[in-house]
Amino acid sequence: MENMQDERLKTVILKVETKKVPEKVLPANVVNKYAIDNIVHLLSIQPGKEMKPGISGRRVIGIIKDPELGISKDNMIFNPEFRKSVYELAKAELSSQLLREINSSPIGAAAIMDERTAAARGDIANDEIIGVFRKDKDGKITFEGNPNFAIISRFGLCRLTQSIREKLYNLPD
Repeated sequence: MENMQDERLKTVILKVETKKVPEKVLPANVVNKYAIDNIVHLLSIQPGKEMKPGISGRRVIGIIKDPELGISKDNMIFNPEFRKSVYELAKAELSSQLLREINSSPIGAAAIMDERTAAARGDIANDEIIGVFRKDKDGKITFEGNPNFAIISRFGLCRLTQSIREKLYNLPD
């Protein structure tokens, strides 16, 4: 069952008519500039969405400038709504396990990390930290998104936690 869920949460490239990309996803001048024959290539984490009308700006990662060059940081224009969505969903990840980590941490903090390479390397780069939960001196816990979190890094496209991916996939339009 989990493999099936992972399959539906994979990133896909959507080919969408220029006029169907909402302004809230990316400005029209950007969309038009990078359209090829009035079609724009969007990177999304919502397989099957290309079959439905409309595009949720919160789920579209960005525009691929030149589909021939593939997915790379230099070949993308990132959708700021996607990053905001990731931060909002990461805030909701505060669990009893994270609370234990925060309380046992000498600095009173715990990070939410991208899963693209941490397990394989045994460490994590700053650009793979989605954000940090911190406990202040009054015991209040807050979440701060990492401005250095890379949607695409030297290790490839982000791989959000299973929980965040599922929530992002299921966001209403």
